[in-house]
Amino acid sequence: MRVLIGIITVFFALAGQVMADAVQEGYEAFQRKDWTAAHRLWLPEAESGDVRAQFYLSVLYAEGMGVSPSPDLSTTWLKRAAEGGFPPAQFNLGNLHQQGDWVEKNDAQSAYWWSLAAKSGFSKAQYNLASLYSLGRGVEQDLDKAIYWYRKAAQGGSEKAKNTLATLGLPFAETTAFEAGSADAGQIIEATSTKLAANQNYLKTNNNINNELKSESNVIDKNNSRSTDDGILPVRQDFRWIQMQPDDNFTVQIFASDKSGSAGEIVENLKMAEHVAVFRYSRFGEEWFAVIVGSYATLEDAKSAVETFPEAIRNDKPWIKKFRIIKAAMDPQG
Repeated sequence: MRVLIGIITVFFALAGQVMADAVQEGYEAFQRKDWTAAHRLWLPEAESGDVRAQFYLSVLYAEGMGVSPSPDLSTTWLKRAAEGGFPPAQFNLGNLHQQGDWVEKNDAQSAYWWSLAAKSGFSKAQYNLASLYSLGRGVEQDLDKAIYWYRKAAQGGSEKAKNTLATLGLPFAETTAFEAGSADAGQIIEATSTKLAANQNYLKTNNNINNELKSESNVIDKNNSRSTDDGILPVRQDFRWIQMQPDDNFTVQIFASDKSGSAGEIVENLKMAEHVAVFRYSRFGEEWFAVIVGSYATLEDAKSAVETFPEAIRNDKPWIKKFRIIKAAMDPQG
């Protein structure tokens, strides 16, 4: 989101690719938070078939950066980038199908897109694909393939995959039947199945697919990295209050982050007359937390309220949104 978005960088090229000048200029504008300029520079590149620009446009339309938020345009550009072979787009499209955000919730489609990204070496997709195989979601359950992809993800640096293998007592280097294609495949599968069966508690505690298949990336991430947060979920999550607000009322979003503790701290320290609410939502598969202030009948009322906010908040250019948009994005679990 616009406000305090955190470190947002870009998967700017596949290995060895050279960026077009317009795409680079768009990235520089993005870093300056000049979303309008980024859109102006990326649009013609996207229309000419540049998969990176298509992917970046999908982010702008998803987040309403420099343009009006548009799920339709966001998914259109995302699909074009994914169909063009861009792994981050394939990964995010798989996430959308897993969560049912703006597209049909479909495990098989998630498996399809994650498989393409996984085969390109995208470790986050490899981990998610392994989880599908281990749970039999969207694909026929295949424990051997699950271990294969967990190992690929671990070799690519996925800490989740490393932890999963460690929990199962499986070394990174052991050859699976899927890799070997040998006459001993049955024995290897049996051994792997035995190890997994011995860890049913692990599987049971991870069989909620929305938790098991959490995205490990921000929408745009040049360094393929993310910060971690050990903070607890903020106590104040006003799911019910938000649902009670009229869809056409406006609110002001002043903060968004993947760090729950940061959102909680904002709520604790913010002293305002208007109602301050926290809600959790899924941002391309990643769990994020947002803080909103007030419920206003008209756009003008919301704008007038912003003028009374502390200077630090005004300087961060808070985003006025209808509750309809908030409700659509909000995690139903609160």
